[in-house]
Amino acid sequence: MTINAESLKGDLAIELDVENITAGDFSTALQAFLTLVRELTREINEKIPRDAWLLNVQEGSQVVTIRPDSGRLSPVVASQVYAAMFDGLDSLESEAKVPRFYTESALESARDLSRIAFGRRQNGVPVRVLSRERSRVVTRNVSKNVSEILDWKYEDLGTVEGTLEVVSAHNGYEFRVYEPVWTRVVRCTFDENLLRDALASFKKRVEVSGLVRYTKDGFPVSIKVAKIAEFPDPSDLPSVRSMRGILSN
Repeated sequence: MTINAESLKGDLAIELDVENITAGDFSTALQAFLTLVRELTREINEKIPRDAWLLNVQEGSQVVTIRPDSGRLSPVVASQVYAAMFDGLDSLESEAKVPRFYTESALESARDLSRIAFGRRQNGVPVRVLSRERSRVVTRNVSKNVSEILDWKYEDLGTVEGTLEVVSAHNGYEFRVYEPVWTRVVRCTFDENLLRDALASFKKRVEVSGLVRYTKDGFPVSIKVAKIAEFPDPSDLPSVRSMRGILSN
């Protein structure tokens, strides 16, 4: 039974349009949906806590809705998350290009939703994401395009430059580098001996070296970091006037 927007008990929803669904498929779809929402929220405003969304399972349908906890998440940020969700899914439907605010984890979650709809079974589980204003059926194209983005083609020793952000110790040490040329996020894994360097370089421009995995078009997807080199702060660099004095001597 397809639900209409007026019937939603929340602001954003995932609908699994089948009468019966296995517990495994329901759990996978719900986890992918919530992870996607949380990743987009964190990219838009990293200060928002993970539990800033309230969840509701609607009766009589395979529909789960969410809405922001008004005390933790403003309507402005929530609307930005909704827009990023639909803009990103629309983009992934048509091309293998990383949408704005979509991290590697967000891309993997979008692919998981697509695989629920068109997975190993002959008859998939139709998946739709909807709000009161917009709706998007998650198709096979999303999985295909995300795989083209994420599935690396070759690896080699190299370097990645960018701003070091989002240091995490969940399931191993990692951080993200926001690469300015490709304007994408590169996932960086590292050993504990580099934790001090990673924390000291947080929010700073760095060059990380190690074993880099690339897409077929040469974009770095991830790197096993061997070294972190921090670029000097602009305030520490000599001024043009002082450089003229040095050169004159």
